[in-house]
Amino acid sequence: MGRQHTTWISEENWRKLENIGGDSVSAKIGNAIEQADPDREMVFNAKMRQLERAKDALKRVLRCVDASSLATADDQVQNIKEILEEVYWLVNE
Repeated sequence: MGRQHTTWISEENWRKLENIGGDSVSAKIGNAIEQADPDREMVFNAKMRQLERAKDALKRVLRCVDASSLATADDQVQNIKEILEEVYWLVNE
């Protein structure tokens, strides 16, 4: 159940509110609140940490491939397998 409430919004904030998705002011405010939700922020930060780990793993795979003259193919394959096992969760979500 909703609640009717009268509030004053500055012109600057009103312009910002107009740029938020939603068909009504209530929907726009709801979307703004959702964007500022601390739980959502924590999930976003966790995903960013996962992305950084994945990028690091791909860089390490590239170094293994670039070092092809320094290691045997079997060593390269083993190194790449170990790296991919660390970020297996990427393909398992």
